[in-house]
Amino acid sequence: MDRISGFFGYELIAGTYLSLFGFLALFLLKEANVFSKKKYIYFLYFIFLILAILITGDRVGLLFIFGIILFNLLFNNNLRKYFLLFFLTFAILSTIIIKNNEKLSERYIDKFAPVKNTRIFTNPSFDGIINSPWVSHYLVSWVMIKEKPFLGFGNRGFRKYCGEFIDKEEISNYKRKCTTHPHNTYFEILVETGLIGFVVFVFFNLNFFVKVLKISNQNIFLIYSIIFTILNPLRPSGSFFTTWTGGIFWVILGILLYYIFRQLNPNKTKD
Repeated sequence: MDRISGFFGYELIAGTYLSLFGFLALFLLKEANVFSKKKYIYFLYFIFLILAILITGDRVGLLFIFGIILFNLLFNNNLRKYFLLFFLTFAILSTIIIKNNEKLSERYIDKFAPVKNTRIFTNPSFDGIINSPWVSHYLVSWVMIKEKPFLGFGNRGFRKYCGEFIDKEEISNYKRKCTTHPHNTYFEILVETGLIGFVVFVFFNLNFFVKVLKISNQNIFLIYSIIFTILNPLRPSGSFFTTWTGGIFWVILGILLYYIFRQLNPNKTKD
């Protein structure tokens, strides 16, 4: 096995768990001033967090950390220099460790052969990507969306009805096009709740995004960066409705709401 699950057993989510709750713990340690006199410990914590995620072999976990760093580099002006240092450390450590470990190199580099083989600038060929498991799920999802565009197929609709649409999807040659969910939050919402649910979901999250930008508080940026990377449409994802992914989203959203309320109502939080 090229992945470590730890106490999660057969669920290979250790890296994702570490990236989300590990960064949240880093924020809470900072907020509580646990290492106020030894701030370098925060940096050491971050290094050990990256190492732990790398060892698990969970690519999604690395994408989460990258997304968190990227958001704070773009929007968190007060902490940008620290996240630039985090990014450089992240890039250097990841490169060194992956290049010098055969199993990790296979996991993080070799399995992206379909992407490397596109040869965009020479002789473009997207067959590898189209016939990959992720894109095959997306293509079947698109066929299902066109069948019921407004209301969708209901909760767990992808796993229940995907088999009826395999033959209608003719672009990808991947044989296992159906699974428990589309591995993309937005395709899952479109398939199961239709355009109506999708519009509500997007509007709900855009409203929070705009509010966060208007408040422009470093702590709120730190918390929202986790939600930002959870909602990243370009990454593979767990099921938003039937796995712990959705649970994490609502837990962190609750913490974000607390800090937004505290920022907008400073007098009330002093009582």
